[in-house]
Amino acid sequence: MARQRRTGVELAVVLQCSQQSASRRLNGGQGLDLDDLPLIAEWLGISVMDLIAPARERVAS
Repeated sequence: MARQRRTGVELAVVLQCSQQSASRRLNGGQGLDLDDLPLIAEWLGISVMDLIAPARERVAS
């Protein structure tokens, strides 16, 4: 997000949630719903697989 200069406020709009809820999701205080992944990926201009790739690589190690 930082590389693309995206903000938590913008993420809240994309996810149709409060800024506080978006912040908790970013900070790990609240989990992401699977339904959020395609929305976030599209917003970032990447695929869902690219979005979750680092997590998959950590689990595989």
